Amino acid sequence: MDIPFLGITVYVAVLILLPFYRVLFGPTLFDRVIGAGLIGTKEAVLLVVLGKFAWRPLLANLKAREEQIRQQLDMAAQANRHAQTVLDQARQQAVKIVEQAREQAQKTQEEIIRQAKEELAVLRHEAEAEITHAKMAAIEAVWQQSTQIVQALTEQVLGRTVDRQDCEQLIRQATEWIRTEKDPR
Repeated sequence: MDIPFLGITVYVAVLILLPFYRVLFGPTLFDRVIGAGLIGTKEAVLLVVLGKFAWRPLLANLKAREEQIRQQLDMAAQANRHAQTVLDQARQQAVKIVEQAREQAQKTQEEIIRQAKEELAVLRHEAEAEITHAKMAAIEAVWQQSTQIVQALTEQVLGRTVDRQDCEQLIRQATEWIRTEKDPR
């Protein structure tokens, strides 16, 4: 506050106390009434001085403080809305991340299944090729053994040694007969 305002306020307060003494200890009733009137007049002067020097600045300070509080409340509300927006965006991002993770997991699962099927197909193809090779080797071994058996039987039946050409001709005839036969039993 201003120093002149403070000085005037103290001066008027002292002036009010002087007639107050007269109201309390005045010798006559008329002195007491005049003292009370002086107090009322000085109070009116004090209120005018306070109104001019104190009330308006006080109201201005109160209005400024009110405006400052209002601005702070508006800023807090705006910060709250911004925080809510950021929180909503973070939630949406989290949902997107979870969805992307699900999709990636699904793709990875499908890729693993596809690779497993490819490996299974390769293993199956290799196994089938190995079985076919073993089957052909077994058939070849059976044909060689049967050739040796037929050659040995032919020598015993004919009583002579069969040369290579005779053996091949007999084997061809026997194999044709076996292949054309539907049920050899």
